[in-house]
Amino acid sequence: MSMTETALRRPKPAQDFAVFWDKACIICGAPIDTKPIGQVREHEYVTTDREFPAHQCPKCRLVFLYPRPDVSELPTLYASDYYSNNLNLDGRDTKEQKSFVQGLFYKIHAKNYRQRVLPFLPPLKEKRPYRILDVGCGVGAQLDAVRSILPNCETFGVEYGAVAASKARSRGHTVYEGRFEDLDLPVEHFDAVMSIHVIEHVARPDLFLEKCLRVARPDGFVMIETPNTDCVDFDLLKRRHWGGYHTPRHWYLFRQETVATLAQRLGCRLVTCRPYTMSNFWAWSAHSLATAALGRKPADLLFPPVKILYGGLQSFVILSFFAVVERMLLAVTGRACSLWFVVRPGGDAPAYGHAPRPGAV
Repeated sequence: MSMTETALRRPKPAQDFAVFWDKACIICGAPIDTKPIGQVREHEYVTTDREFPAHQCPKCRLVFLYPRPDVSELPTLYASDYYSNNLNLDGRDTKEQKSFVQGLFYKIHAKNYRQRVLPFLPPLKEKRPYRILDVGCGVGAQLDAVRSILPNCETFGVEYGAVAASKARSRGHTVYEGRFEDLDLPVEHFDAVMSIHVIEHVARPDLFLEKCLRVARPDGFVMIETPNTDCVDFDLLKRRHWGGYHTPRHWYLFRQETVATLAQRLGCRLVTCRPYTMSNFWAWSAHSLATAALGRKPADLLFPPVKILYGGLQSFVILSFFAVVERMLLAVTGRACSLWFVVRPGGDAPAYGHAPRPGAV
């Protein structure tokens, strides 16, 4: 979809946008606090004009939209112009040369996976390549980064969007197309399962993580990256403008306490859980603030919410500035707006689809 077509699209009226109401916290089963911590709405794409209350579980600290979008609205939320259907980190799925920012992103990804994947890979007892699965692989750029540090590995992806799945296949990855929850994948097959900023998008993050554990080998692991609500910018902007809300696509948001609660409930081993910086969340916060103060068009010019992810001088300046700010905050406070954690299958982990439900949802 072209930018002109995007501009001509109209948001879906609130009364026509289907929503779903949880009955209790889906992580720990605590009753839902009736007082929201914030009111948030779309400001990055053109989806719906509905406002969503954000709530926080008083027990496990999960933050969630209440109500959240119904799964029937996925085509509305992830139209063909959504960035993961088009994001290009190395220039191979377009005729254009990669920009400096795109090349920098690619190097950062490769460095991150060197630190977050390699140390946890089990020694192989048989002669075969490592099997790496990326759930929510987009166009395959993350798997490209993994392959750059593990040249002989077999790379697999799961992707909901047909456009992105096709691009990932063109890069040489084996891709399962559809919702991860609905796909029939081999059990105990993958040495590493990674999922980068996906778990916050799904209707049941508990069952999502459980299935990740089920398709991982018993000596394998699952590495998840997701927004982190235990950060300075969330504390300051949670009432409306925090970029990590990515409204209305982020439905459930975590922090270390929430991750620990979920791991304990699923009977898996939480190996590590650490914060890290994500400067585009700060850019989205700035865009939301600018939209409220100046209107959508000036905000798009100052802090382009989608173009910021594609590279260019403006992206480099904005993201670099916010990266410096957040790295300083991380050094001082030990907190940042994203979180990565590693879990391993445990002996008492339940079979997929049979996790103990904390409450009726």
